[in-house]
Amino acid sequence: MTPPRAPAGNPLLVALDTADADAARALAERVAGHVGGVKLGLAFFTANGPAGVAAVAATGVPVFLDLKFHDIPATMAGAVRSAAGLGAFMLTLHTSAGPDALVAAREAADEAARHGAARPRLVGVTVLTSLDDDGLAAVGVSDGTEQQV
Repeated sequence: MTPPRAPAGNPLLVALDTADADAARALAERVAGHVGGVKLGLAFFTANGPAGVAAVAATGVPVFLDLKFHDIPATMAGAVRSAAGLGAFMLTLHTSAGPDALVAAREAADEAARHGAARPRLVGVTVLTSLDDDGLAAVGVSDGTEQQV
């Protein structure tokens, strides 16, 4: 399955920040052709799983799957392969998973492309936007947000 790709020159992504599959699909149908894609997050995926992603992707709008993968290399690679199979054109990864996990994720994206899926773009998340210097210090990162990024 080759998913739709974000239209060239259209960087606008619409966040479908809902766990309601019908509402997400309806909004995706309304914006299809007008935006570069839609973002589905963890709450949506937890509530609806791969079938929910497929339902939104069936509208023809490119899907950015924002699940912020963070795990050991083999699990990161498996997650990227699975997400590519769902047709996601872009995925997020926590860079703090380490270089080996990030390389495994990149290799899995490349492998998916070799097996007929479109290669998803991989976006690294360095610090969650909800964390400030005090929040980072509370989890053992003392250098602050700017240095961590």
